[in-house]
Amino acid sequence: MPRCRSWRPVPSKTRPAAYADPGQDRTQWTRCRARVAKGQVRCPECYDLLANHPNEQIRAMLAGEQAVPEAVLATLLDDPTAVVSMAAEAALLDDYPGSPYLGPGQAQLAGGDDQW
Repeated sequence: MPRCRSWRPVPSKTRPAAYADPGQDRTQWTRCRARVAKGQVRCPECYDLLANHPNEQIRAMLAGEQAVPEAVLATLLDDPTAVVSMAAEAALLDDYPGSPYLGPGQAQLAGGDDQW
């Protein structure tokens, strides 16, 4: 059975002064090796940890990845940081154009149609 290939944050009671990119600092990141379904690269727990990470750059990187599950993108759609929510919206439009998480006017823009 395949295993998760994601980096995940190391549990910590204190917030670091600066966040390192995934895999760059072993005091902040560790490899996950949880079992995943065939064809999956990341386990649900890693998606959850990354989608709720305190650093908006980590959340934005996740939103910009290929094949992020629709429910994870829906979580990121409500992110308070504009860059993250806009990346999640773009991914939903590209990967899930009929998503119920998109507003009524957003779904019709899927497929590269430009409203301008």
